[in-house]
Amino acid sequence: MREVKSKVLMLTVALFAVVFLASSIAPALATTYPVTYVEITKAGGDCHVEVPGQPKISMMIQKFDRSSDHGVRERLWIGLYNPVVNAYAIVAVLTDGSDSDFFKEVWANPAMPGGGQLVAANTVVKPWDITICRIGKLIIACWTKPIEGVLPAPLKTALGIESWTLPPGVLILKGYGEVDTAVSTIGPLPSGYTVTMEPNNYAAKGTFFCPSWRFCGPVSDARISTQTVMTVHHD
Repeated sequence: MREVKSKVLMLTVALFAVVFLASSIAPALATTYPVTYVEITKAGGDCHVEVPGQPKISMMIQKFDRSSDHGVRERLWIGLYNPVVNAYAIVAVLTDGSDSDFFKEVWANPAMPGGGQLVAANTVVKPWDITICRIGKLIIACWTKPIEGVLPAPLKTALGIESWTLPPGVLILKGYGEVDTAVSTIGPLPSGYTVTMEPNNYAAKGTFFCPSWRFCGPVSDARISTQTVMTVHHD
């Protein structure tokens, strides 16, 4: 009987310790403001694509350098054009990085033109599912799995569709001309964060290739970045 009581006492002490540690660790893991992160991309680009029988598509690619505060990762943003508000709604964001919690914290409940649900649209994939590389001013991005869009209700109504999927494909962008270093700022966002971007941008031409759609054609409004320093700050 004494041995049983001893085991019960030990179990009670252990449970108390777990509760105490959990309550102590949680505040330590919470973000303390003010805070500033620096994220650096060594390859980036964006463009618009028009494929027959499909909504107008926007694409943005980012390859983050290991010197970034959240490390190496690649990200692909996909948007669909909402003709009612004359803006693109972000419907999918793919990343092979481990910064999902940081992404959700920064982009929580954003007031995005055209609608869009960035947190819901963010999907973490395997490193081999998305590849972005740069050689000089040439940037190539490819993804090997279909990308399911998360469509906000206004976009469904505007396009008359309930769902949309981007098949595997390849995007090639080639920069040219003089560098554009104009600084831009987004925010303050509803999350309280402000994102300031200092880029090395170039105008670009490009091609989008999608075997499932039997499409290989030019893109429009394209540009590439050989480096962008993003400062993400919260007061």
